[in-house]
Amino acid sequence: IREALRAAPPAAAAAAADQDAPIRSIAVLPLDNVSRDPAQEYFADGMTEALISDLAGIRALRVISRTSAMKYKGTSKSLPDIAQELSVDAVLEGSALLLGNRVRISVRLVAAATDETIWADRYDDQLEDVLDLQSRVAAAVAKKIAIQVTPQEATRLARPRPVNAQAHLEVL
Repeated sequence: IREALRAAPPAAAAAAADQDAPIRSIAVLPLDNVSRDPAQEYFADGMTEALISDLAGIRALRVISRTSAMKYKGTSKSLPDIAQELSVDAVLEGSALLLGNRVRISVRLVAAATDETIWADRYDDQLEDVLDLQSRVAAAVAKKIAIQVTPQEATRLARPRPVNAQAHLEVL
């Protein structure tokens, strides 16, 4: 690998080196409402806010505020441009879908420097388990970027939190 990097053009070597750079800051971009039902925008926005809150609970990770991240809702800017504007190492993007009592969240963690997907996954669950689903996504992101999570933070992220589905929708 070292020989290949030495032989590679400087830009390619820098991009490869950046892939191994630790992720210490992240922006959670507004999740897309894939239902295209304007009445469900609140659900996608609520899921975005919950992911930001869960990740912000990890002291070793700098998470961009919801206010700053929401200005990129519906933008056509590239992820590297957004990451540079927000001074983050990675961006979490994805989509949310609510169909009846079922929830689907698809997320992708993208390296800021290379615009390459580091990790992606899809989560399906019942609406009454939506808080647990949000915590699982946040815990998976923390694990993937190998951020130091305290025992208290790990317990908080792992704790199941069932909700009243109708009440959750009303709050959102």
